[in-house]
Amino acid sequence: MFFVVGIVGWFAAAKLRIPGASLIGSLILSAVFSLTGLINSRPPIEMLWAAQFFIGIGVGVRYAGITAYEVCNYVLAGAAYSLLTGIVNIGVIWIIIQILGFDPLSIFLSFLPGEQAEMAMIAIISGADVAYVVAHHVLRILLVIIFAQFFAGWRRRR
Repeated sequence: MFFVVGIVGWFAAAKLRIPGASLIGSLILSAVFSLTGLINSRPPIEMLWAAQFFIGIGVGVRYAGITAYEVCNYVLAGAAYSLLTGIVNIGVIWIIIQILGFDPLSIFLSFLPGEQAEMAMIAIISGADVAYVVAHHVLRILLVIIFAQFFAGWRRRR
């Protein structure tokens, strides 16, 4: 059922010309199926392992042919970015916990810099509120896609 939802959502979103169709279409259809009760379980752990395996292959292939110096630059830049956003996020997370009193782990995973798929898997494994974590990351992705298109159009007009 998970594969069907993913593939149908992808092709439906592509047909409707929704940006990021492979991700957004599958997420929308999955949300509809979850809210209507057609899907009411978590994916098997083997499916999560396979997803991580193929995500790792995809990331690794992009780095084929680069030098060790370039890898060091990427790793250092990524570490600095993660540290900076992590510090800012800790402040935001602390404020949200104080004001709203939500589950600290779910809030932490929602605001961490990282990809939606990885954060969703960590939420599943750690017992955090998966819907809360995924909703925040999907919102972030949608905002990036929308604003990227807006700024790209604005830049073309200039």
